[in-house]
Amino acid sequence: MRSVLRNLVFTIVLTILFFFGGVEAYSVIEASLPDTSAESGETIAIPVYVSDLTGEEVYSFQMILTFDSSVLLASSAYSEGTITEGWGIPTSNTFNDSTPAQLRIAMAGTIALSGSGVLVYAVFIVNGPPEDTTTIHFDQIWLNETPPDVITDGLFTVSPGSAVGDEDELSGRPSKLTLFQNYPNPFNPITVIQYALPHECEVDVSVYNILGQKVRTLVKRKEKAGYWQVVWDGRTDEGRELTSGIYFYRIKAGELTETKKMVIIK
Repeated sequence: MRSVLRNLVFTIVLTILFFFGGVEAYSVIEASLPDTSAESGETIAIPVYVSDLTGEEVYSFQMILTFDSSVLLASSAYSEGTITEGWGIPTSNTFNDSTPAQLRIAMAGTIALSGSGVLVYAVFIVNGPPEDTTTIHFDQIWLNETPPDVITDGLFTVSPGSAVGDEDELSGRPSKLTLFQNYPNPFNPITVIQYALPHECEVDVSVYNILGQKVRTLVKRKEKAGYWQVVWDGRTDEGRELTSGIYFYRIKAGELTETKKMVIIK
């Protein structure tokens, strides 16, 4: 009985102190993923949101996102336009062959984060048939060495699109050669180039300047059918940094070729 009374008195005292300024309000930190959708074959950047981190002295984060690889394939992560942009480029590792599949992202900086909004963008390639869904789950997320107080997963849905009616695309397998737009674009200094192969073949992915001169060979090998990606750091084959401007990247897969434009801004 005395213990119950003691706890009741303690609760009353804390309540009085809280309302009259004797105890600071506890700040609840939240991390969340929105519900999203995109068509099969598209590349989608999904934001990871956080509540206001001002005064929380957050200098690093790491997370593991899990999902169904029959619906999504992990690609990369980027921080442009987020509250971590000043920290530079995030480290990301993909594990599309694990069960469940994983995308691991980590960053650190010398300036504490402030404000709320997008912490980082997680980039995926959609490879499932229309109306398939997967939960993108926070298997782990740490701000410094502490998990947020509230964590909300996101639901991804493959929306109807060009894949409808095509047997290969309905199964999530590429039905044709596709060279996706690099991401981000414009970029400095790193960008991701993704492509889809309908069958096994010899592949050459190269970068050219505006004069048509080859400046970098990114891929030159035989690859199996499926979705692939390569990261370009804006350098030539000799390691020289390229200047701002327009560049072209081309894929040659067997007898087929496709070319797209990208921009370096420094």
